[in-house]
Amino acid sequence: MNIKQLTALQAVIDTSSTSAAATQLGLSQSGVSRLLAQLEQELEIELFTRHKGRLVAKPEVEGLFRTVSELVDKADLLYQQASEIKKGTFVRELVKIAVPYTFASELIPKVVSKIMIANPGVVIEILTGSYRYIQQCIHSGEADIGFTRLYENPRFEFETVVTGTSVCVMPQDHPLCKLDSISAKDLDGVPLVLLGRQSTSRKDIDFFFYQHGIKPMTRIEAHSAGVACALVANGLGVSIANSVILCAVNHPELVFKPIEDLPRYTYGLISKMDKTPSVIHRCVLDELKLELTKLLST
Repeated sequence: MNIKQLTALQAVIDTSSTSAAATQLGLSQSGVSRLLAQLEQELEIELFTRHKGRLVAKPEVEGLFRTVSELVDKADLLYQQASEIKKGTFVRELVKIAVPYTFASELIPKVVSKIMIANPGVVIEILTGSYRYIQQCIHSGEADIGFTRLYENPRFEFETVVTGTSVCVMPQDHPLCKLDSISAKDLDGVPLVLLGRQSTSRKDIDFFFYQHGIKPMTRIEAHSAGVACALVANGLGVSIANSVILCAVNHPELVFKPIEDLPRYTYGLISKMDKTPSVIHRCVLDELKLELTKLLST
């Protein structure tokens, strides 16, 4: 196995075609096909099936493809650093930060701009996903720093940033806007846009309704608070989310009301327990904590 084979595989993953991959890499189609065949032979597995003229990854190899992407990224970084060393320029350090989907477009660009000013020699990579995905990224080493809901976990070092409450998200003209706070009975029979059932927050929401003997009228499930809010803004129901995550939501036409009986949650930064951070990683983590605290505590 060599980096040429992995680079060819990554190009095929990106394009679903050996001809398009060849164009991307500046190789012949036969050259890409040969590299792919060599890799499959060495791994002793078939990576793709053909469907309507395109190469489709087999479901069982998707985890392997994530590893390939990581290896190719690291190889690219290696070549970049080697080039900078030859030129006598400053070698930059890559720091990977995993954050919730909802933070990616509005809040994180503001934070990263401050980090880059304070640490001009760093390269930042942003990964987005659910809390579970963020924790998996930290545990596997795919990310260096993650922002997530905190709980005691021996796998992670964690630093608290902010605590938030659960709120009901609704349009300005919704009848529930007249109430100071929302109870479970107020949501009985109300169309809901809830987070996906796999999320830890959804488990608490389901238990909230169960405790009060109410079967929620769930119309839509979304896998990020930002998407849920966009659906609510289009009149598709009301939602339940945490006030911390909603700091990154830009929907001024929505109203947030606190919900009775749902617990407060603590959010913060996690890193791998057995991994000693470099000086640059520590600087980025400190700056990230500082800027998030400012933005999420207002």
